[in-house]
Amino acid sequence: MKPSAFAYHDPRSSDDLMALLARLDNAKLLAGGQSLMPMLNLRLVAPDHLIDIGVKGAGEGGTIPAAACVILAIEDALGPNAPLITMHPVSPENILEWLKTIKA
Repeated sequence: MKPSAFAYHDPRSSDDLMALLARLDNAKLLAGGQSLMPMLNLRLVAPDHLIDIGVKGAGEGGTIPAAACVILAIEDALGPNAPLITMHPVSPENILEWLKTIKA
């Protein structure tokens, strides 16, 4: 089975990523794709937008797992008043809520 249609986005900066997350509904972050791609193919998830954040899978000895890299990148992008992110997975909705909290 093939995934349902979606728009692919490849942001070039954290600002571009944050703008996409603020603007798009029903978006999923692609960070390696080892679990998301099979779920797309089986149509267990059907996002309208797929945002590639350019994180490749890790897990080999001496590397930081991809999820930790993504969470640290989100914290960095949110700036010095960012909350400490202690959850996984992180959804676009979570990021939007944190952005609202920071701007308040």
